[in-house]
Amino acid sequence: MWGLYLIGLVAYIPQSPVQSYLSLTLKRIGFSTFDSNMLSIPSAVLQIILMLALSKSSEYFGERSFHCLVGEFWSLPLLAAMLALPNGGREWGRFTITTLISGYPYFHPIVSAWISENTFDVKKRAITAATYNVIVQVGSVISSRKYRPSEHKGWE
Repeated sequence: MWGLYLIGLVAYIPQSPVQSYLSLTLKRIGFSTFDSNMLSIPSAVLQIILMLALSKSSEYFGERSFHCLVGEFWSLPLLAAMLALPNGGREWGRFTITTLISGYPYFHPIVSAWISENTFDVKKRAITAATYNVIVQVGSVISSRKYRPSEHKGWE
């Protein structure tokens, strides 16, 4: 179970800041509030479609670990592209990259099912599922921290 807990702690961290601040990022690059809210819809739709396809594929092949890596392999080149994209201009390029990062294949249902499969006792299943969800929330808190390298103070 500890390996699955570790997945829950760190696996969602890379995409979370981009996803959390999508509408604010879109406003910062020049879109109105209404446009920013409307432009955040495609990433949600993409994430739902990819999550359902990934879950169905995992069920079909009876495999969990590779399917949990798909989201990370999806995000890594996109995060690198986001860092390499120069400031100024390129609003639609930045929008496309942030939409693809925010719409990554979310594999939380696969890990939750994996935990349920590995826990045979009903009482232990409830405890392990709740523990996993708490650890995912701790990972969400970690991902919401902001690091300012220019101040050299570390985490704020």
